[in-house]
Amino acid sequence: VLGLAVVTPLYALKSRNSISGFQMSQLMKYQLYSVGVGITIGVGGCTAKVMSWDNLPQKFQDRAYRIHYNEGQNRTDKMAYFGMLAGSALAVPFLGASLPSMIAGASYGAVGGILYHVATSKKQE
Repeated sequence: VLGLAVVTPLYALKSRNSISGFQMSQLMKYQLYSVGVGITIGVGGCTAKVMSWDNLPQKFQDRAYRIHYNEGQNRTDKMAYFGMLAGSALAVPFLGASLPSMIAGASYGAVGGILYHVATSKKQE
């Protein structure tokens, strides 16, 4: 999500002043790089957090239980998965059936799915 929020506007600003202009394939390439960086930062942050826990097996079990039974998390995951599938599918006709373009399309789709979840979720009282 952060990659999409940072990469797309920066590329749009950069391409506005360039001779070649906005090219979707270049945007997808940069988005693919941001996915890689985001995964690296996410795994590193999660590892650091987990390593700070005492009684690791019990904490893992507790966290897994909370995630598994949290309805909001489950709905968010489903919307993100659907968005990733839709984003990958939409990337094929526009950018070709290459793995990098499908991954970049999936990242945009995941953001779309999460935004859809946020916009349509019921308010807790």
